[in-house]
Amino acid sequence: KVKGGHAELVGKHTDAVRKIFDDLQKGIRPPKTAGTLFHAIGIRVELPGHRRAKLIQLYDVDGMRFLRIEDILKMQAIEKISGIVFLVDPFSLPELCWEAETVQNDDSPSESPVLNLIDNLGQGARHLLLKGKLGRKTQVPLAVVMGKIDAVTKSQHPWVEQVHADGKKLSDASPEEIFKGLGLTGILNPLEQIFDKVGHFTCSGLGRSATSHRGAPFRFVGVLDPVRWISIPDL
Repeated sequence: KVKGGHAELVGKHTDAVRKIFDDLQKGIRPPKTAGTLFHAIGIRVELPGHRRAKLIQLYDVDGMRFLRIEDILKMQAIEKISGIVFLVDPFSLPELCWEAETVQNDDSPSESPVLNLIDNLGQGARHLLLKGKLGRKTQVPLAVVMGKIDAVTKSQHPWVEQVHADGKKLSDASPEEIFKGLGLTGILNPLEQIFDKVGHFTCSGLGRSATSHRGAPFRFVGVLDPVRWISIPDL
């Protein structure tokens, strides 16, 4: 849904994407992204006051491709993109990684330290978007998204315990607030030195634990917000 407008899936992968949405309604998780081929998910958006429709192409790249800077530098298509969504697993954070074992297996906590991914993304962006030039920032917007935030329910970290004690949810906090609460202020500095425009979001891809209420529909929350921010900033 687009406020005051209309959006629809387009392209040869439409049927596959629709099946994923149908499966989510049945409580079936979508498959993990894998492989080296990048398939675009096309979305045609019509907005009030705009004579032409907008075509948004989303590329879901296998996260394993970002574990080594050598693999990132091979992705020459990055030079042509108009926005990046950087998805952060809360259990990849230094203050919470040791608690990943408390998450049920089906929720698949990330085993890749976020500090490594931040460093790799920064290096890749400087080489591919800025051609290695120092002292400059790219105008390509970066959306930092804290995903799987609803999985952090039993943390023993003092700040997380206080949030829950106050009757609040982590999903109500921005990544900036979460980083600050965990004592990780400045963790994104390497990226903020390269990207001129950085947005902060939280989301839940499933809306609940993958193992709870089996068969019940999944309801993703906040997933489209970073896409709107990048692709339709005036919406």
